[in-house]
Amino acid sequence: MPFAPVIFPRITSRHKFISADELSRPPDSPPIVDIFGITQALIFTVDTDKAFYKLYIPDDWYPETDIRLSVLWTRSSSGTDDSGKTVRWQIKYHVFNLGDNVVSSGKTLYLDDVYESSSTTDQIVYITPEGTIPSTEINRPGILSFELMAVTPPMGLALSKPACLGLRIDYTSYQVPPIG
Repeated sequence: MPFAPVIFPRITSRHKFISADELSRPPDSPPIVDIFGITQALIFTVDTDKAFYKLYIPDDWYPETDIRLSVLWTRSSSGTDDSGKTVRWQIKYHVFNLGDNVVSSGKTLYLDDVYESSSTTDQIVYITPEGTIPSTEINRPGILSFELMAVTPPMGLALSKPACLGLRIDYTSYQVPPIG
């Protein structure tokens, strides 16, 4: 009797970029929309402004792997030396598992970073260290709902009015979906 070949799913990394113009802004406390050259950014008043995004859990997400988030950001103006100033991005998230009406309790990630350039004319784009949404909190089908804010950092001098260029979402996916 011939043996059927066993096909194991291959996995790979996926990166999704959500630009600032894709983030929704609430009617109360929205960040200011600005254009830096040819790039739209959202300028946040610390501890006040919010932006939102919803992500359907990708069909190719490989279960039992975490989803990681980063913020691409810069300062909102030039003309001063902002080196050494700290930005703290707060991302609150909920996971909505479809089909069973279960909503995870809200969780919060804090992503801290420092503006390192001493240039008074350039606006350097940084990407924060990653925050992790544990795989144990994720089900498919489901939706991740995010709320983004710039908040006062616990240490250091806060960067006044940081600007968000977008969110980066990294996850592990099937490169070739499993059969069956």
